[in-house]
Amino acid sequence: MTRLMRKSLLWLACSMLVLVVSGCTEEKALALQSAAVQYRDQAVRALALTASGIRAATAMPAGTADELAVKLKAMNRPMDVDTLEFLLTGDAELARAAGEATRPLDELRDRVVAFSAIFDNLPRGSYLAREEVRRVIPVAFRMNQSLLNVAQQIETGTIRITDNARRIEIIEDSNAAIAMPVGAQRDLALQRAARSVMDLSARERQMRMDASVNLLQAAEIGNTLIGLARNYDQVELRDVLNALNDALTLTGRISPESKSIKQALTRLHGATKAWEEDTVLKPLLSQQITRNE
Repeated sequence: MTRLMRKSLLWLACSMLVLVVSGCTEEKALALQSAAVQYRDQAVRALALTASGIRAATAMPAGTADELAVKLKAMNRPMDVDTLEFLLTGDAELARAAGEATRPLDELRDRVVAFSAIFDNLPRGSYLAREEVRRVIPVAFRMNQSLLNVAQQIETGTIRITDNARRIEIIEDSNAAIAMPVGAQRDLALQRAARSVMDLSARERQMRMDASVNLLQAAEIGNTLIGLARNYDQVELRDVLNALNDALTLTGRISPESKSIKQALTRLHGATKAWEEDTVLKPLLSQQITRNE
């Protein structure tokens, strides 16, 4: 678990402790609001990590004038308009492609932020009445589905999270080493290239794991929010706090280990299917969500 995640969980735990002292309807509502804020922060962090990884998968190494001169020298045909256009706009085209690839994540992030604002914008005197809480269930459910889908796509490789710029550098360094005359210098250069490949493999795996873990940790909190919203008019403050404490425990158990990620995916997908078949939630989940929700 990252230091930032531990700090966030400590903040929520402290908020929960304060609420235990009071223990009335208002405090129950505020506990749920605190969980919504935690859900927002964790989901936004997870989506930012994922988007950063996608952008890295299309990034190119930063070039210098000397490197450009070398490439021009190696050209086997005269410079033409198309080649110059590519040199001038290649990076911009990659940036546009990355922007298109991350657009769904940006839109999901905006929906998560708007979802949290639903709690903030409720009338002060209402303290999250039953119908108001029920109204957020379809929104939370669909957002959680989206978070799980993104995590699943990372797991299967549908979403590629790589350090493309570093890959290109390693390819160039490796080719340069292979082209060297046989001898000690070539052996050293090949060893450096091999270490670079191993380091890159570990770095890219860490990038994928960080994004997946944060997505699943957010989905864990979201799953708890759905359950609390379903039973909001029946539970007491202590039930809300116990449920949030259980969510923190499960969230803390999701780690970068591949087995842990797969287990969390399986468990949360199972929870999603259970909500879909729940007799209370089924009518709510079939409702169409309006744009302002």
